[in-house]
Amino acid sequence: MKKMQILFLGSLSLLMLVSNSQVLAKSSSLSDAVSDSAITANIKAQFGKSNLMNASDIHVKTNDAIVTLSGVVDSNTQASTAVEIAESSKGVKDVEAKDLTVKDSHQPMEDTYITAKVKGAILKEELFNNKNASTVNVHVETQNGTVYLSGDVLNKQQAKQAVKVAKSIHGVKGVVSHLTMSRGSSQQSAQM
Repeated sequence: MKKMQILFLGSLSLLMLVSNSQVLAKSSSLSDAVSDSAITANIKAQFGKSNLMNASDIHVKTNDAIVTLSGVVDSNTQASTAVEIAESSKGVKDVEAKDLTVKDSHQPMEDTYITAKVKGAILKEELFNNKNASTVNVHVETQNGTVYLSGDVLNKQQAKQAVKVAKSIHGVKGVVSHLTMSRGSSQQSAQM
């Protein structure tokens, strides 16, 4: 009789343990789902606050804290900003943006690569070759192989040098400069 009671209590304890782990597993799944929807809502809210993009152009989906962005945006800057916002959001493990495209750009990955190369070359020029150059405020964007430069430089020589550096990058089809001289000089804007 005592063995039966011990066996019964052992079975009951095992049954309770299994039930509790199933409840905890369901609770964890529910918590993950709530976290995923909270991440998505937070990212959409941040998109809505951004002056650079229309939040309705980008679709956000989160699964196991991995955010997937899709849709069509107007520029590489908007795509980059969307990824930066998503990546910097609390709880996000990773961001996938392979379905996020730039309107009218037939080569968005190539454009992103060119932009990165131009930015690196301008920074390298500033750091190693021309210590007086202040091109930190130069914004670079590429669309269909054409590099667009904007921002402030100190003089026309710096603007010319930034254009020269951009033209030296393999894959650049053209350079459009909208660089502004910060010392009251007029804006230089030319298709080159």
